[in-house]
Amino acid sequence: MRHYSLNTIEKLPNLYDYLYTDGKGFHPERMIVELGLYESIKIDVSNISYKSSSTPSHMPGGESIQIITNAYVSEDVKVLHKFISLNDNILLPCPECKKTLAFIPKILFDRKESKEELPEKQYDFETAQINRITNSFPQYTFKSDEMVLSKGNIAKVDFERGKEYCVKGITKNISVFKYTYECTLDPNHHIYVYFITYMAINACKKPQELIDYEKRKSLDPSTQMTEKEKEISEKYDKLKYVLILEKVGQEPSMADLQMFDIEKYKSILPKERFRDFSMALGLYASGVGCGSLLYLRRVFESIVITAQLECEKCSEWNKELYESKRFNEKIDYLESLGSKIIPDELSDVKTKIYGFLSKGVHELSEQEAMELFPHLKLAIELILDEQISQKERNEKIKALKKTLNK
Repeated sequence: MRHYSLNTIEKLPNLYDYLYTDGKGFHPERMIVELGLYESIKIDVSNISYKSSSTPSHMPGGESIQIITNAYVSEDVKVLHKFISLNDNILLPCPECKKTLAFIPKILFDRKESKEELPEKQYDFETAQINRITNSFPQYTFKSDEMVLSKGNIAKVDFERGKEYCVKGITKNISVFKYTYECTLDPNHHIYVYFITYMAINACKKPQELIDYEKRKSLDPSTQMTEKEKEISEKYDKLKYVLILEKVGQEPSMADLQMFDIEKYKSILPKERFRDFSMALGLYASGVGCGSLLYLRRVFESIVITAQLECEKCSEWNKELYESKRFNEKIDYLESLGSKIIPDELSDVKTKIYGFLSKGVHELSEQEAMELFPHLKLAIELILDEQISQKERNEKIKALKKTLNK
């Protein structure tokens, strides 16, 4: 189990947002080919939804009473259920077959009793009386999106307690689980992925502001929290209803899964730069964000250097002018001499690619760099794909002219 700051946990992607990219379609393959080793996603169980209906009051002239009829787990928990219950084949790269194929998912749970416990919560007398008399709280059932409402239809529901049951239910049943994916072309080819889940409150370092407040409180019991401390305290308290889902193992590695996909770039990248590309994938697969962007930046710089060497042969080449320009300006200058570097489809983000690569190396956190890597990798692949296409086109034209001139 890793330890995080409150700020880091807040920035973790939610499981629903991660697997439903832009709200379009369910993409479980992201957990295998994009989520890096020791990367984490948060599962917020607090957003329990419910349905209600109105019933007339038994008191003369009384208003109708809203009765809770159904309660449902949060969207993150629903997606977790969908992921761990996955039966449909998904498309994954097979490093043995050297192509993307359908894989059959098979999940294994380690149902050890979780030793994690929620911090004790003191209920006020009114709430305790409600629970004693009606037992009115939603109870979580593993892999079920609908929660069980005790005593049937009820008007007062203790959702806080329902959240606690949800947290305990998930950590108890899937504190550790492993996915095995079997290649449909060859059942001897497998991909193994290992995950663990644990409570965010137990993995979060207590914010320094709360530690300072507790020290002041011990010296002077009348000490009150500042507004900032209250805000931080509320955020920290909400972590009781947040779970962390962390990838702790994968075989073959993400780098192995993606390696065959970049083999085609050997034809246009110098040997050292192809090694840099491979190194970037390997570091990303190992959870190293800034280092992976460093090697990716080297690849991008080599693309520009290759274009520069071609343009130096032109009669219009001006070395002094070129060296006086900034990096993105150099790209514009080289393209003005006929060396196309950035495809037209990327013109809107043309100036941002190198900027984000540099920012990732010097300014971003590891988590931010990890989130940025897949997008910058895609941009570089599109640039290289365009160069491969242009190279093949030039070779065809050359062969055609040679044949016709005979």
